Amino acid sequence: MDRHVSLLHGLCRVGGGNLSQHGRSFSVASYKNGIKTSFGIDVGADDPAIHPDKICQKCERVIFRVSEGGVFSGGGCQIPRDWLPHSRSGCVLCSEISERAKGGRPVKKKYTARGRAAGEQQAARAENVVESDVSISGTKLSVNVVDVSVSGMNLSVKEVLAKATPSYKANAELSQERFEVCFEELTCGVCRLFVDEAVETPCCKQLFCTACICYWLDTQASCPLCRSPLLADMLVSPHPLVSGMLSKCCLTCDFFESPLVGCNVHLELQKLNSHVAECVFNPNVPQMPLPHVVGMSSSVEDVLTASPSKLRGKVFEKLTRHAVVTSQSDGKLELRGEGGSAAVWTRTPVARVASGECSKRTERRRSAATAAFSEQVCGGSVGAKAQLASDLKRLGGEERTDLLVKAQLKPLSPQPGTALAIKSDLRLPWFQLRKLQKWFVSFGISLESERVSRQYLRDYAPKYLAQNVPMAGKNGVCLSPIVFTEDLVAYVKQVLDSHDASGTLYHHNGVPNGEIWVKFGGDHGGHSFKFCFQIVNVRNPNSFRNTVPVCLFAGKDSAPNLETALGMYRPQIQALRETLWVDSHGCSFTIQTVLCGDYEFLTTIYGLSGAAGVHPCLFCLSTKKDMQLPPSERPQHDKRTLQQLSTDHDAFINAGGNLAKAKLFHNVIRQTILPFKLEQVCVPVLHIDLGIFVWMFEAMEVDVNALDAELASCTCLNVSDSDSVKFKELSAAHKAHHSARLELLAASESCGNFRQQLEYVILHAERNGMTQQLHVMAGALQTQWANASALQRQAETKFSGTETRLEKAQDNIKNVGPFLASIEAVLQKHNIERQAYFGGAFNGNHVHKALSPSVIQALVQAPEKLLTERISLAEPLSDKNKEEAQALLHRVEQIRARYEELLTHYSFCHKIMGSTDIPTEENLDSLKSHISSFLQACRATIAVRKQGSITPKLHLLENHVLDCLIHFKVGLGLLNEQGAESIHKAFNQLQRTHSSMPNRLDCLRSCVEAHISDTMPQLQAIRPKVSTRIRRPSSS
Repeated sequence: MDRHVSLLHGLCRVGGGNLSQHGRSFSVASYKNGIKTSFGIDVGADDPAIHPDKICQKCERVIFRVSEGGVFSGGGCQIPRDWLPHSRSGCVLCSEISERAKGGRPVKKKYTARGRAAGEQQAARAENVVESDVSISGTKLSVNVVDVSVSGMNLSVKEVLAKATPSYKANAELSQERFEVCFEELTCGVCRLFVDEAVETPCCKQLFCTACICYWLDTQASCPLCRSPLLADMLVSPHPLVSGMLSKCCLTCDFFESPLVGCNVHLELQKLNSHVAECVFNPNVPQMPLPHVVGMSSSVEDVLTASPSKLRGKVFEKLTRHAVVTSQSDGKLELRGEGGSAAVWTRTPVARVASGECSKRTERRRSAATAAFSEQVCGGSVGAKAQLASDLKRLGGEERTDLLVKAQLKPLSPQPGTALAIKSDLRLPWFQLRKLQKWFVSFGISLESERVSRQYLRDYAPKYLAQNVPMAGKNGVCLSPIVFTEDLVAYVKQVLDSHDASGTLYHHNGVPNGEIWVKFGGDHGGHSFKFCFQIVNVRNPNSFRNTVPVCLFAGKDSAPNLETALGMYRPQIQALRETLWVDSHGCSFTIQTVLCGDYEFLTTIYGLSGAAGVHPCLFCLSTKKDMQLPPSERPQHDKRTLQQLSTDHDAFINAGGNLAKAKLFHNVIRQTILPFKLEQVCVPVLHIDLGIFVWMFEAMEVDVNALDAELASCTCLNVSDSDSVKFKELSAAHKAHHSARLELLAASESCGNFRQQLEYVILHAERNGMTQQLHVMAGALQTQWANASALQRQAETKFSGTETRLEKAQDNIKNVGPFLASIEAVLQKHNIERQAYFGGAFNGNHVHKALSPSVIQALVQAPEKLLTERISLAEPLSDKNKEEAQALLHRVEQIRARYEELLTHYSFCHKIMGSTDIPTEENLDSLKSHISSFLQACRATIAVRKQGSITPKLHLLENHVLDCLIHFKVGLGLLNEQGAESIHKAFNQLQRTHSSMPNRLDCLRSCVEAHISDTMPQLQAIRPKVSTRIRRPSSS
């Protein structure tokens, strides 16, 4: 009772809300009249043991609004409720507050008979009644349990149950605990219990018990919820669907109290009254004893001594409580035996579905039941944890690991190679890995030692040699570090074995069965040159983790340096093509080799003078002049072969090796470095994309600059005469700067060819001795190099002057022209950026984005939209001004149509070339058509602009891309040079990691070893998968 009164002090008098959740509280005595006026509650006769003495702040605000002349329209903490006296057998208020205090899932309290005070036990035994809580399916029911003493053995079963069962009325309260499933919508708005004889209000459509709403309407003429006017004759029957739901709800009998006391029958609401009238536990229903059967009229002693076959119904189960001393545990019955410790009976349902196949909710419920049982057996939660630790110790290593895997927990002893995988993934040097291992040990995680990791790397990685060799550099020939592997064939087979063991080999469509394709390539970046290979028969062949370095050196990729570094691999590449590789299943595979790289690297490998020569094409003998002609007017030229390259080189050397006469020998000035057949060379698709897109974009920039100059001359479009002169000067400066840059590139390439040839002769003389022929050749080359250097300096001076002129013109205008600014705004909107180096080129990803149809349309339409807006703002215009504006608009439309055609045709070419799928006949025919249309548009653009030419990359697109696709029968995206390009970023990070090493040779070798661990398939399987965050487009 004291607890009940203390609970009342924390509740609101009006609706029973928790005062601590509503801020301030106010005394009921101070608001008597306000409570009666606002809520219709008379608090004058309140009983302190039944009614709270305070109201919450929300109710106080309602009283204030009504006192100021407002009308009550709902509010307060809750709907006004009725307050009932405290009942020891089952107080509604105490149960409600207990459930409210739990929060979330019900947590069942655990008590034992030993935990109760001795005085409570004696008092309970004196009354032969103890209070007990029984948990059935998570629902608590408060019942009385009879402790049957020896003196009660002669009582009948009916008399025992009558004492154990509280007196029921004919229509017991339909509380929510009695229903298997009870919806909030089916509860009464007054008593908050399941509706009995439901009626519905026409105003708010709320269900009420007939007795409750009639009792309310005896004193009030309004709805209890919405306060709308309401009379008894306005009540209506519920909707037929609601009535059907009410009648089908299942609940317990009125005489149910616990699983062992009362009636256990579950039935529908519509059948409740008929069952109650005949229930055997109804004291008002006479029970007829059956002969020779132990039933409700039999004595307790007869029940205990009778055989199970003579027991009627569940009589024996009802009387098993006679041995209970106390029972306030969840679903447990603690029975006192004649000796020893007490036994505990628990309710354990039979599982219909195994735990691995049931729902997560069922697994959580079973975990709670298992934990409760373990605590009971082991003596509390501490004992249960100790027992669990003991059980885990008894498991074997593999069983424990499997158990952790099933629980989705990582084992505390990672597999071998984990430390090496962490080192390569985080780009850590060895000393930082040692520090990290100490942290892992402090958390109970032991990785393999550094000695084991280094041995693991030696077992699965090849042996690299490191030495300093003479290399050509900026200051002439000097010693440079080089790291390389000697046995290329064994290394390739070792990598294939690792992929086979890891299960990472993958068959691409187009690669013939029984063949393994190995792609070789090289590129210079980050102050070093890398020659690598990639296995094509994996899922991501162009990944930098699939790019395995073969040879690296610190220096430029000039011809003498490549000859020094890669000359040793000539016989090994030939031997690799003749090698058979056998997998773990005994299947044999032939190895096919492919060479890829940028155009400069390929021409250097095959001894050509470069793209500036008269015969710049690697695959045929076309001249620059013939490239400008359309296919119908161009003469047919033979294709290059290794034999023809060797013949031209010998003829060039025998003629004195004069670079000025290189065109007479098809620009073959050096020996072929690597013996790849030209049919095994992949066209540099990536660099063709980059070069052609930059060519189109720069041409478009020049034309748009000319548009800005024309716009500046139109005074009617709000541009002054001074701006007109400045824009014209800017346009002229752009053209001069572009022309000077092309001249400088040609002069630099020519000078570089002379220098490389001179270095090639000097290195050859150091290895084989200086001959008279080499001496004469070196002298001639030195003179030619000096002349080419002078021409290069003149071109640099001219370029510097045009650059200064361009900067001055830009400073005069302060901002770029409006047309050029509109194009730059489109690039910025789509996150397409030009590089600050390499002549403002784009990278591959940005070119791919810029060639999408939406970006193309935005680029070519930007100037036209801008001009249309300016003309509309400048209206009305005079006839002369209209002519000027229309002429400019016609010029803008011409430029839009020209570059829309160029970009659209090349966008389709880019899509087919860069694909990794097998090219179909339809795709090849369509690609041929688009290439022809694109080159026709290019020649038309060059003719209109009177500037530019068909570059070697455009020639490769027109004449050799289609042949390459037909020969390889796969998309060139599978064989392009992307992998060799992507390795530079990884090596730049590794060089920063190992920058503290003073020796350049040791630093380069450490970088190679660190990258090798990054490419090992065994470690890639250990590395966790990291999901890439998808960048969402901005709302703008």
